[in-house]
Amino acid sequence: LGYSADELIGQPLGLVVPARFLDRYVEYSSDQIADPRLRRMNGGLRLRVLCKNGQEVPVDISLSPLETAQGRQVIASLRDISVQQKVESELRDALATAERLRDQLAAENSYFRVEGLRAYGPENLVGKSPALKHVLKQIDQVALTDANVLILGETGTGKELVARAVHAQSRLKDRPLI
Repeated sequence: LGYSADELIGQPLGLVVPARFLDRYVEYSSDQIADPRLRRMNGGLRLRVLCKNGQEVPVDISLSPLETAQGRQVIASLRDISVQQKVESELRDALATAERLRDQLAAENSYFRVEGLRAYGPENLVGKSPALKHVLKQIDQVALTDANVLILGETGTGKELVARAVHAQSRLKDRPLI
């Protein structure tokens, strides 16, 4: 905080606690002194304290009552948590971004699934040749089964179009095509 040990030892912690936090600190310290027992770390009071230069720093304050020959004394430990708070803030921001991107991805996935079904349905396989009519009939037949389908043909003949048409007519049309 910029103070020397001599400037703080024996002084009330209220010396560095801003006025707006003083009530919280007084309540916390009264509770701690009234019930002197071991407590878990990082379970103290979080507030801001004043540095000697007037800057405020977020801290975690832990008080430990101590019985001495002069009576009960209190040892105050202040831990600067500014880095921790910065990291927590960055994590919250990253989580919000991840959730936003997840929602965006889900929306895009839904859009592309619908668009993909439209683009690759059997109605998009157009032609009048007997060979194409035969392929369309086979698509109708095989789409109703749970059988694996092997589609053969030369490069550029539309094997993927046929596979997508089979998928679009199958009972698994709402699931990914693998």
